[in-house]
Amino acid sequence: MRSRAPGFTLIELLIAMVIAAILLTIGLPSFTDLLARNRLTTQANDLISALNTARSEAVRQGAPVCVKRVSATANNWSDGWRVFVDSSTARTISAAADFCKTESTLLQVHDALAGGNTLTSSDFPLAVRYNALGVAVNASDVGISGNFNLCRQGGANDQSRQISINVSGSVSVKNHTCT
Repeated sequence: MRSRAPGFTLIELLIAMVIAAILLTIGLPSFTDLLARNRLTTQANDLISALNTARSEAVRQGAPVCVKRVSATANNWSDGWRVFVDSSTARTISAAADFCKTESTLLQVHDALAGGNTLTSSDFPLAVRYNALGVAVNASDVGISGNFNLCRQGGANDQSRQISINVSGSVSVKNHTCT
């Protein structure tokens, strides 16, 4: 009687490879989408963390704290942002160019967004400044509210996020459709 060598036959191996190829074809696009959604959520959480840090540090230190975009392009926050104590002693800023200009203590630095996602804000074209009460204020030290739009590159735009700052300075996030 002849004994068989251990292992797989060629037919069994080919069937296993076809099944693996089918599973990869089905699963890879959804895995890529999962990674893109997780990246978007992480980026939204990074901005929220920076805004909450700035607000709490402004209250703790009793001094204005700014979250300022790195990009030279107005409204574009995609290149990253810096969180710092604004050492300007003026209660109100005389010119928009002086808004969040005097950096004394750097608290955080955030790098550019990965994955081609974009972060913009027409409400906060340069920076968000929190006063010593933890209120987001404009150059005249008046409380303001506004939004950031975090838009996903590729995929469904309805998976984008809108990060909102209300007049009291608190931050919230919701799903958003970018145009």
